[in-house]
Parts: sequence; structure tokens; C-alpha cells
Amino acid sequence: MKQSLTSLSIIKCLTWMILVIAIFYLAVAWFWKYEFIWGEKRGIYWLLIVFDWTVFPLAIISLLGFIGAVTVLFARLMRQQSGLRPWALMSGVLLVINLMLWFASFPAFISLSTHLGSISARGRVYHISGITALIDINYALYECDALGFICRQIYRSGDYSLTEPMRAKLVYNARTNTLAVDVEGQGIIYVYNPK
Repeated sequence: MKQSLTSLSIIKCLTWMILVIAIFYLAVAWFWKYEFIWGEKRGIYWLLIVFDWTVFPLAIISLLGFIGAVTVLFARLMRQQSGLRPWALMSGVLLVINLMLWFASFPAFISLSTHLGSISARGRVYHISGITALIDINYALYECDALGFICRQIYRSGDYSLTEPMRAKLVYNARTNTLAVDVEGQGIIYVYNPK
């Protein structure tokens, strides 16, 4: 019985931690991501990448957790065991978490960002990412502080077809002080002069 209570306490703690993460992800999805990928706000570049690549798995894990909690709740109900309230509460919280994470997943589904490369030039870090929509891809160039932490978008390309996978890289020419976005199969699509 003691082990069961300890397990339930750990599960409760994990559930509340995931709720905090779900609230954070929902805020990132709906109040920051759109403006960041369109160059309207500064922000943490790696937060964008981590968010886009973890929100779907977290939504699936929370769905499985919800299904598991409901299964335990119904099993206890069928056996007429006591202690239904914690499982009912946990099921409700996991349902809310699940809905929040699926709602947060929508912006990642619409515009998934993938890190393609980084380069340092003149005391700054530059990142390039591919922003994949349903039928096309855009390339975005971000200029960051010396640590590559706080960034702003300085360029976003037009649409390129997803019919064949395209890779992009950043090429810095110290002689001319230019940073070029070089897309495989397209050549150089943008040149930037770092300050």
C-alpha cells in the first residue's frame, strides 16, 4: 500500500510538472512563435527549434498518460476500490494538458522550423533554418548575440517547392565581409553584410 501511495505521488508530481510545461508551450505557440519567425520579435532561437520538435511527442505522451489514468480509474471503479478521487482528478488534469498540447501543436504543424546550420562572423552568431509549410519551404536567417542566444530574423526567403529535399548553408567571405545563404540546387539566394 505504501509503495502504491509513493507511485501515485510521483505520478501526481509529474502530471503537475507537465501541466506547467503545457502552459508554457501554449504561450510560446500562440504569443511568440509567429512573431519570431516573421521577424517581428527577438527571442531565443533554440527555443523555437526545441519547441517545434518536442511539442508533438509531448502531446502523444500526454494522450497516452490520459488513456492510462482513465484505464486505472475505470479498473478501480469496476472493482469498487477506494481512492477514485486522485485518479479522477489526474485524468481531468491530463485531459486539459492533452488539449493544451494539441492546441499548441497547431502552429508547429503549420510552420515547422528545422535548424540547418550556424556560423560565427564579426562577433555574432548566425543561424539558418528551414521553415516547412504544408507544400513549400522558406529559409530564414537569424542574427544573434555572441553566444547565439538572443536572436532576430534578418531575412526570410520566398517559397521553394518541397518536391526535392534542399539543403542550405551559410557561407562567410571575410575579404568582402558578406554572409551568403547558399541553397543546394538554387545557388546563393541572399547576401548580408554583417555590421
